[in-house]
Amino acid sequence: MDLPLSRAVEGWLLTCSARSFSPNTIDGYSRTLKKFALFLETDPPIRSLTTKHIEAFLIACPVSRTSKLDYYVGLSSLWTWALNEGLVDSHQVRALARPKADTRQVEPFTESDIKHLAHEVSGPSPYNLKMRSTLMLLLDTGLRASEICNLTIADLHLKDGYAIVMGKGSKERRVEFGPRTGQAIWKYLASRGTLQPSDHFLISRTGRRLDRDELAHRLQSLGKRAGVANVQDRKSVV
Repeated sequence: MDLPLSRAVEGWLLTCSARSFSPNTIDGYSRTLKKFALFLETDPPIRSLTTKHIEAFLIACPVSRTSKLDYYVGLSSLWTWALNEGLVDSHQVRALARPKADTRQVEPFTESDIKHLAHEVSGPSPYNLKMRSTLMLLLDTGLRASEICNLTIADLHLKDGYAIVMGKGSKERRVEFGPRTGQAIWKYLASRGTLQPSDHFLISRTGRRLDRDELAHRLQSLGKRAGVANVQDRKSVV
């Protein structure tokens, strides 16, 4: 059966949900496979795709080595499933060398960095309220961008100063934040009016949930305006 790539991806993501993969894992796989489909520009049968297609995709992506490793893992997971389902004849991804993750140390923020970033989001606009609460939550908790993007209103316990986060392996954990961060989150949420427990913490102007790449782009833009490099990769503070 020569199933189009899009149908194979749909089947694999449904399988991930049925196997209770964490939302972060499924979101990561989904974004990787979407980027791969956009790179191909067509929707060929998954059986017709070769190592050359995958290698060309990885080479063409202007991202870090860690991100390329994430892409490799996402594509490999799809091919492993497709091989077991009889949708492909061989595992095209495993024929490629596994990318190595970055080993560089992440430089922590200085007090000056934080002051410059805070100044850029000090106004009362909805965007500033959103980015200020996001920045403060990142600094207080060290959460991953994907974890913040998956937070819902029900996960945020502002009075008690903590959030419930779904991490890798579908494991919940509690992360604490300070009163000033809780206040910043409250102001942002209050600006959005009436909310439901299932509503997401971070949304776009159109009300759609922000994904990790979109948040990283916003943090990068914030850093450029503030003169602080690599904001999207830095969480700790000195």
